Amino acid sequence: MRREARSSGTRRATLCLLGVGLVLQACAADVAGVPLRITHAPEQDPFRDATELSLRFSRAGVLERQQSFPADTQSLDLGVLAFGEDLQIELVVLAGEFEIARGASFPFRVQPSSPPPRVDVHVGRLERFTDAGVEPLDGPVMGSSAGPSGALVATAKGTLYRYDAHAPADGRPQLTRLAAYVELAGASWLALADGGLLAVGGDLGRARRFGPDGELVVDVRSVELDDQRRGATLVSVDGAAIALGGSPLEFGGMTTHATRIVPLPDGGLDVVALPALACPTRDGAASRVSIPSVSGGATERIALVCGDALRESRLLVFDPSGASASMETVLPGDLRAAAMAPLGVGLLLVAGGRDPEGVPSDAVHVLALGDGSSSEIAGGSRPLFGGRAGAAASVLSPGRVLLVGGRDALERPLASAEVVTFPGRVVLTGDTPMPMASPHVIELADGTLLAVDASGMAQYVPRR
Repeated sequence: MRREARSSGTRRATLCLLGVGLVLQACAADVAGVPLRITHAPEQDPFRDATELSLRFSRAGVLERQQSFPADTQSLDLGVLAFGEDLQIELVVLAGEFEIARGASFPFRVQPSSPPPRVDVHVGRLERFTDAGVEPLDGPVMGSSAGPSGALVATAKGTLYRYDAHAPADGRPQLTRLAAYVELAGASWLALADGGLLAVGGDLGRARRFGPDGELVVDVRSVELDDQRRGATLVSVDGAAIALGGSPLEFGGMTTHATRIVPLPDGGLDVVALPALACPTRDGAASRVSIPSVSGGATERIALVCGDALRESRLLVFDPSGASASMETVLPGDLRAAAMAPLGVGLLLVAGGRDPEGVPSDAVHVLALGDGSSSEIAGGSRPLFGGRAGAAASVLSPGRVLLVGGRDALERPLASAEVVTFPGRVVLTGDTPMPMASPHVIELADGTLLAVDASGMAQYVPRR
């Protein structure tokens, strides 16, 4: 198929689609245009059973227009198409009226008069994982961040990788090892709003900020940062990194330290000490959560597991502004390896972890959080399909959370995934191509989810 398109400047651009479901190499020889390159995982045929395709064009998240056509269409006139900042092209595959597969380009970062060299769209079946086809990493994943063309990933050895969703040669994913920072072994990592990463702590005790392409922006060794520790819990709130607890390098144990680290526009870091936690923590599960305020609206809090957390866990809801006192809830078992995620304003999901005997647990807790109050909702959810410790949690939509990987009751890495829906529903979704013992899940700029583990990477297309 050939698609005619015009940029918003004077330069004419042609969008060429040579065959649905194929890797597209170029436009026709007589057309100076932009190839639309569609890929899908070899093990999956997202166009099977398709009756209709829909191309949708949006800018900055706002749908500008769409065009639908039968799946066997041989030619199509797209009319005028303005390539420019934040333009995104999405291909939706339908069987009758049901959406069965989807894919989208990354938003373009080009001037209106300069169309991109090509358009890459990776299409996948809804609610199914596909192997990204990259090599395993050199250790457990400690942090990940979605960037303009893929993601940055950091491991426990201090190694930084860049994942590109569409390699220039064939449009398929590519993993590049950028650098190994041995002094950051054991550091805590956090995604930044610009697509970069922040590392705090490690063997030498320092903070480093990396840009969205993995470049080192700032390297700080600072007494006031109090970063001479391992295992601090990092949570992002209002554009700042909140570093909680950890283990001092010299003395061991756990601390109650709390620090706000604000990335500055010039690349620097502004550091502010916060009130100490009500109990010490290290390597604990944590999540940002919004709670309703008495004055209306919602305020940001951090929920985290603190204390020794052996037979029971202290769940602390901490106010990073320091304006309100902390709230505590005691739950059975060791929840440091639980998955935590907000289900909505005032609702927190705590799933899996370990039972009082140390065995991976299938328990699911739903907590109602208010201004000064915290309580568990009886019957908020049924149990998981099996024990799960160390799973990753990703919010799909308000009230729906995806759980991926972890370890089962026999301590084996899991390749299964579940969706917890409030109230009271747990369903299995597609398995990951490889078992994932302690994964991270991040949302990429094309709307897919990327599950990242030492064992490999997998893409997931969520249902909207």
